[in-house]
Amino acid sequence: SSSEMSFIKEGIALPMIQRPSVFYKKLFMSKKDLNYAKYILTTGQSSLDFVYSDAKSLSNHLTARDRQKLDEYFSSLRGMEKRLKQNLDSLDKPIPKTNYKLPAFDPLTPNLQLEAEDLMYDLMTLALDTNSTRVLSLFIHGLGQVFTIDGRTLSTGYHGLSHHGNDPVMVKDLMTVDRAHVRCLTRFLDQLKAKKNPEGKSLLDNTIVMMGTGMGDASRHFNGDLPTIVAGGGFNHGSHIHENPKDTESVKLGSVYVSIMNKLGIKKDTFSNAKGNLGERFC
Repeated sequence: SSSEMSFIKEGIALPMIQRPSVFYKKLFMSKKDLNYAKYILTTGQSSLDFVYSDAKSLSNHLTARDRQKLDEYFSSLRGMEKRLKQNLDSLDKPIPKTNYKLPAFDPLTPNLQLEAEDLMYDLMTLALDTNSTRVLSLFIHGLGQVFTIDGRTLSTGYHGLSHHGNDPVMVKDLMTVDRAHVRCLTRFLDQLKAKKNPEGKSLLDNTIVMMGTGMGDASRHFNGDLPTIVAGGGFNHGSHIHENPKDTESVKLGSVYVSIMNKLGIKKDTFSNAKGNLGERFC
């Protein structure tokens, strides 16, 4: 689905958190929520123990092929038990404290996407600052929202603007929306830059932030010349690297991913059809 961003190795999409209030509760759950989570995990563990014992009693009555499948099942159960134990241990850790106050309602209607975006960036900053997670992805919808920005209602919905056909009015309105998205990102980066650790290093210095899109020209559904921003993480910043998508020897976006993986200590030199990182001009 085009509305999913994160997948497990088997290609199954992970569900998104779409409400800022739900994201907030996962970060800073109440004592009541904490006890309920423990109850669910403990109940699940008891059920697994029962199934494990029951399945093991069948082993002597199975063919070699079926025993192999049963061993795979046992391995799956053991993995589940390990994950449950990790979750139970994490629930006993102190819940981070925050003075951040959510609004009284979630800005979920399509026309309030920019307001929701700012909230999500706020919560992402809190999540990183409290070490509640190390990896986050944010999907920004490009649906039919008719935005009102700086007091002016745009000519048509966001998706319609992306298929502008070089109409100057639509291109201008699309640029207005895109600038608004970049303002939200800039505010997020400013928050990360403002938070310092005891050594004086900013949270941005220790965080790699990448923003991009799957379309270089959505009006033609052209996926070359993709605009991509990388911030933080100790890279060699301050440069604009432009590659000609018509040049078969041009650097591919995958090389940016290789650079990021290398910076994270992952020894990879390929990503899809891209080979090597961006070298000294980026790393």
